[in-house]
Amino acid sequence: MERVNAIHVDVNERRRIRPKRARAAESLTRLAEHHESVVTKEQFGVCAAGRSYLRQTLDEAERRLQELDDSGRVLVEEVGRDRLVAGRRVLHGWIMTRTMTSESRLESTEHGLVPHGDGWFVLNARDTRWFHAPGRSAICEFEGPYEGEQDFLQFGINLSVLGPGEPMAMYHWEADQEDFLVLSGEALLVVEGEERPLRQWDFVHCPPGTKHVIVGAGDAPCVVLAVGARDHSTGPDWGGYSVDEAAVRHSAGVGQETTDPKQAYAGLTKRKPASYREGWLPE
Repeated sequence: MERVNAIHVDVNERRRIRPKRARAAESLTRLAEHHESVVTKEQFGVCAAGRSYLRQTLDEAERRLQELDDSGRVLVEEVGRDRLVAGRRVLHGWIMTRTMTSESRLESTEHGLVPHGDGWFVLNARDTRWFHAPGRSAICEFEGPYEGEQDFLQFGINLSVLGPGEPMAMYHWEADQEDFLVLSGEALLVVEGEERPLRQWDFVHCPPGTKHVIVGAGDAPCVVLAVGARDHSTGPDWGGYSVDEAAVRHSAGVGQETTDPKQAYAGLTKRKPASYREGWLPE
């Protein structure tokens, strides 16, 4: 599936639309380009196969080992075929000591700096691009939906600034774990039909399948750090939007159960790229 433009699809929902395998393929391509510049061609063959190998289950270990060249196979055979777990550690260590993680390029856009390519980076939330729409929470993701921009494969992380009465999302559940930490301000958590007030430093843990939404409360903006795994919550089985009376009462719920983000967010203004605004984050 083609990369989704966040201007047309809610930025909170795009990772559920773009399949995990497509994102992984893009990432591995960028990874290959990086490795070619820091190892020899022979080492690159081991690195590329080894990276892929390390992501497979033990049931596939024997088959994956055959895809490595002699250098990688010898290292595993040193601990014996009956000790595949130890062999995986040896192979991983061999790869890590012969490659170097490069730094991502921070490229300037109309709305702030955005990391390009796979690699480490340091980026201040006030300097990067945000997504916002009138009457909706502002979101800073530290990654990007556009071609060439870094896309986190293992988990998503973002900052949400919620004005009083503004929901972070629509009431939903996901197939992966999600966690939230209130950094400042007050909020209201609707979880499994119950309402719980939140204040600074309150931590919310949602195991897979937990129905939830967070809504801004009090008389000032609320800043929430959100983290969610991206193991199962991608593609058509990512989760769903459930009907809940409390969520609907706070304008944060659907009137009909659905798994389609477009349907769930049909009545809301779509977020667009925006520059950081003074006052969103506390000093």
